[in-house]
Amino acid sequence: MESDAALIKINRFLKNKNNYNGKIYAVRNEDDNIAPLILELERVRRGRDQELVEVIFVDDHSEDQTSAILQRYTMKSPWLKVIRLNRQSGQNAALRYGVKRAEASLIVTLDGDDQNDPGGGSYIYNEQRL
Repeated sequence: MESDAALIKINRFLKNKNNYNGKIYAVRNEDDNIAPLILELERVRRGRDQELVEVIFVDDHSEDQTSAILQRYTMKSPWLKVIRLNRQSGQNAALRYGVKRAEASLIVTLDGDDQNDPGGGSYIYNEQRL
């Protein structure tokens, strides 16, 4: 019974989403990592015929230049969205906020510390198509 209710909620949620892929990065004080990560995401997108349409960075109230760097990139990269939290809330809260704001139907969540492969998650997208 409980799992049926959960599936109904998930199905309703997905009906309101678009049929494309997305990634959500939770970031905080990552000004050294953000620009290289975005440049790598751009390279990955070009190599995949722009398959990955939506990328959301949720800035967990950074105290460095992370927010300013992200804002500069959003001006020239329409596929990139930035959400800045008005107070530090933690990684899980940041990711949850990003998922709620995402338009993609299939989402992968990652850290913005450049430890994850920006091309990663493709296996999930590929499995979904099968």
